Amino acid sequence: MRCAAGFSPEIEHLQGIAVSRELPWFWSVIQGDRVFHVPAVADLPSETHLEKAHFLQQDILSLIVVPLVCSESITGSMGFDSVRSEKNWQKEIIALLRTSSETIARILDRERMQKQLQESRERMALAVEGSDIGLWDWRVQTGRIAINERWAGIVGYTLDELRPVDIETRRELCHPGDLETSDRLLEKHFSGETEDYRCEVRLKHKNGDWVWVPDQGKVSERDSSGEPVCMAGTHFDITERKRNEASREKLLQELQEAPSNSKT
Repeated sequence: MRCAAGFSPEIEHLQGIAVSRELPWFWSVIQGDRVFHVPAVADLPSETHLEKAHFLQQDILSLIVVPLVCSESITGSMGFDSVRSEKNWQKEIIALLRTSSETIARILDRERMQKQLQESRERMALAVEGSDIGLWDWRVQTGRIAINERWAGIVGYTLDELRPVDIETRRELCHPGDLETSDRLLEKHFSGETEDYRCEVRLKHKNGDWVWVPDQGKVSERDSSGEPVCMAGTHFDITERKRNEASREKLLQELQEAPSNSKT
């Protein structure tokens, strides 16, 4: 708390106050997102005796306070008080104080969102680390793709072996028979026909085998024209499941085609 020369801060006397109970009139004004402006504390009416006594105890003759509204909730307040003489703040000062409080609130909101985003990323990283999922982040307009170590490992490579990764890297690894379907589904998502992109594709493993992955993702950012800028998604290996499905289908077909052994 900043004070003029010759004055001591009163912040210690302002801690632990149950505002809604001890200063109900003040609280009702602030809760309504209104400016609390008292040019003369001595002239306050009797129904505001709690506030009047509180302010006079701190030698406050005049004060102005505006709320700090973060995420649509009152999280604090800021303002000025005068203890030497009564003061009626001009409209320009009130407007400046309101603008300052809104700016501070936006900064606090942004810091809170950044903290939440960082915590979310950390939780996601821990979840991904234990789930064997490959991640990709595609800058659609430049073609560059960022992948994690697991994405590269699914196709038998290290990150360094695949770098730099772009859309052509992905197309070269993808089975030719799956590219047309993948491109068609991507265009449907880009145009807004689908909420996300989902397509099972085969990718060429370093050892020459084909690895099945569910390729799925969603556009996370578009430009002013609505064109996709960023898209992120996941891969994970379902090759073993695909092999089991193929084995069951083959066995079922053999049973259906087997001649009957019924007796005449």
